[in-house]
Amino acid sequence: MFGVLKKFFLFSGKENSRKFKRSIVISLIDALASALKIPAIMCVLMGVIEGKDLGKYILGSIAIMAVSIVVGILCKMSSTVLQTEGGYTTAAFKRIEMAEHLRYVPMGYFNSNSIGEIASVTTNTMENLGDVATRVVMLTTQGLLETSMIIFMILLCDWRIALVSFAGVAIFLVINTVMQNAGKQASSAKIDCDTELINQIMEYIQGISEVKSYNLIGKQTKRLNAANEACVRANVKMELVYVPYHFLQSIVTKLTGVAIIGLSAYFYINGSMSVLYAVGMSIAAFMLYGGLETMGTFSSLIHVVSVCVDKANVVLGLDTMDIDGKELNPENPYYNNSLAYAYIKAELYDDAIEYYQLAIKLNPDAEWTSIV
Repeated sequence: MFGVLKKFFLFSGKENSRKFKRSIVISLIDALASALKIPAIMCVLMGVIEGKDLGKYILGSIAIMAVSIVVGILCKMSSTVLQTEGGYTTAAFKRIEMAEHLRYVPMGYFNSNSIGEIASVTTNTMENLGDVATRVVMLTTQGLLETSMIIFMILLCDWRIALVSFAGVAIFLVINTVMQNAGKQASSAKIDCDTELINQIMEYIQGISEVKSYNLIGKQTKRLNAANEACVRANVKMELVYVPYHFLQSIVTKLTGVAIIGLSAYFYINGSMSVLYAVGMSIAAFMLYGGLETMGTFSSLIHVVSVCVDKANVVLGLDTMDIDGKELNPENPYYNNSLAYAYIKAELYDDAIEYYQLAIKLNPDAEWTSIV
């Protein structure tokens, strides 16, 4: 997963990558603000247990929650703006870069390759990178950060509960890694089917006059429908691959929460944990893995992000024509293989004979005439 994040940041460019990284830093502050819910709960519990000056504890809890809410709103607003600017700016400038690059691709490329694939990359693929990929990358990062901050707050209260919480995260990430590896083939198939659908649409639209003239509507419609149905099957197959792993991830988070509540009760009974911490940890168990479950859901699209970046880089990496105007000196100064004849200078007749013989070896099927 972290390799895909690095690939996406490199693809975005320095300026947009800085925006995404600033968004992650702001998300860290947002996660810390979200974790303040636990101190706020503990503050109220202290007042209830002590039974004195309950109003003071309630006001203290309200103050903590107010800080958490205000900081959370500001952080979410700032990080969302940075993510949106970074995502759409990346898509816009990469489209321009692709268009500029394609200007210098040899015309033969467009004769031997489908224009629909390039159209798919510049439309669907770039839309995924500008919108979906940005949200996937940021939500997975934010989910991990939020859970990490809550575990840190739990650690300040009781290291045993924090250790159990961390174990739950570790098991969750193992399942998530297995899920991503299992879904690579299905994700790639989905992107390929999307590309083929665009190919068929472009072919149908570009050849609509021939389709009508030669009554090929039925044939072309069948091909278009087949591509659409293949796209549906690929999407369904990808979802079915991920569903069992989502279920396992949910089971892990719920069982870990139950374990935290049970251990808190056990530690309270044997006297190693106060009632304040026992109740506080039990409440924290219900909010611990909310961000992580969101991360698990969206991380199933991480490989789609990777495939989209690869497809965009393929277009940007196409060989271009020599536009520098440099002189090209052939190895044989008398032979032009494309025209299949020898250039001979009178003062270099002997050398020309040698190169003439070499030319025949290089292209024995050419129709040779004479040396003048």
